[in-house]
Amino acid sequence: MKYWIFILILPLFLSLPIDIESEFKKPHSIKKSALTQNEIQLIKGIGPQLSSDIVNTNKKLANIKGIGEKRLDYLKKYIIEN
Repeated sequence: MKYWIFILILPLFLSLPIDIESEFKKPHSIKKSALTQNEIQLIKGIGPQLSSDIVNTNKKLANIKGIGEKRLDYLKKYIIEN
């Protein structure tokens, strides 16, 4: 009897859409104040000068020299403003 229930339920589990890989590919945001210069440099397109400006200033990201509209939208995936 137990095996019949398993056989009936198994196809239901196999048909569920599970996308585990996409969960690991999603960027995770971290507060700006918690990031170090080296951590910010790990973000694609951010070099030492820009990461230094981000860490050492109290300005919003949009007001930092070198961060335009496109880069700001990109950075918002990774950095949460304080």
